[in-house]
Amino acid sequence: MSLSETADRPSLQTRHFWTDMVCPDCQRCVRACPAGIDIPALLKAEERIQAGEEEEIVKQDWLHRQKEHHARMPIDCIECGICSRRCPQEFPLLELVRRYAMQQACTGAEER
Repeated sequence: MSLSETADRPSLQTRHFWTDMVCPDCQRCVRACPAGIDIPALLKAEERIQAGEEEEIVKQDWLHRQKEHHARMPIDCIECGICSRRCPQEFPLLELVRRYAMQQACTGAEER
């Protein structure tokens, strides 16, 4: 991806980004992800946080659901970026997965 293409994509830093667009749950990112991470679940958690729900509660709920379904975690991401390239909404998915992976790494391996 060129620098100009990157500049045209929305950023997680843009607050209105999450409220203006909705994930269509097409699963293209999930099917393309070599790590098998449930990226739409991350987007839904992020949308809940942006809507005003308590961040820690949303993240704990998300983590519980991931464990319940034996889903792969963001920390398993290999950072290939194919999720972002496959997203028809052009969400910055790799950036989102990275952020959740960093938070997961900081909280410890017990969340894996």
